[in-house]
Amino acid sequence: MKKKLIARMVTFALVLIAAAHFIPYAASLGVMQVYSSIHEKQGLPEKHGLEIKIPGGLTTAEKDWYPRVLTYHAGKDFGRWAGAPGMELTVLYNFPAFGRVFDPRSPYYSSFYGAYVVYGADGEQTMEELASMAAEYDYKELVLADLGLAEEDMAFDWKITGQEPDAEYAGIRGWTRTDAVVTTNGMAHRPDKFRRSYIQYGLPNYDVDESRQFQQVQLLGRVYGRAFEEYRCHIFFYILAKDERVMEQCDREILGRSSVYKCKE
Repeated sequence: MKKKLIARMVTFALVLIAAAHFIPYAASLGVMQVYSSIHEKQGLPEKHGLEIKIPGGLTTAEKDWYPRVLTYHAGKDFGRWAGAPGMELTVLYNFPAFGRVFDPRSPYYSSFYGAYVVYGADGEQTMEELASMAAEYDYKELVLADLGLAEEDMAFDWKITGQEPDAEYAGIRGWTRTDAVVTTNGMAHRPDKFRRSYIQYGLPNYDVDESRQFQQVQLLGRVYGRAFEEYRCHIFFYILAKDERVMEQCDREILGRSSVYKCKE
């Protein structure tokens, strides 16, 4: 009951901001911090005694990324979508600073970084399959669908371009690094109504021809995946970026400074 009450309070706050049709940056930070905290308490890291720390955006004049990594617990919805009811997913994510994720001229267009925590994989899926499934579910169901794109108009094609086994990442060895090219829908569109996603991303106030809404784009994907068998969990640190320089900088200066702690033995 308490969780439902908090969720209703958050939804009410979102409606109030939507009614004003104006999304101050401070309001986004405040609302999303509450919303993310609820999901953190429900999420797989909390449940299974793992602590994953990922830095927020860099402090630069350009304000490249949002300052705080957020959490969304998809739970068993992911398993049902993937046809594997025993699997669950928690997403840790960050995106370009306010509004830039919608700008097709920006090197940060449609870009994200963070981590996927997958629980309950039955061994039939490879690491690469789990990573691509989590990324596809995230981008299609949690990003594009929330922006109003119909399922039949969505694309997500993941082609592996290279791999490196036994890489060191987040202070731990044993990660498999996978690079890929992802052909999917870009996020540029004309808003037809207020959507809750605008609370976190900002408003899509860039000129887009109607025929070019959600136009397909090639993005670069990079994933570091590792099994934590004692927790029946897989962790995938990921970057999805339009620009190679943005991806490399994010890997080197932000995501690469992440850490994983085992809180329970």
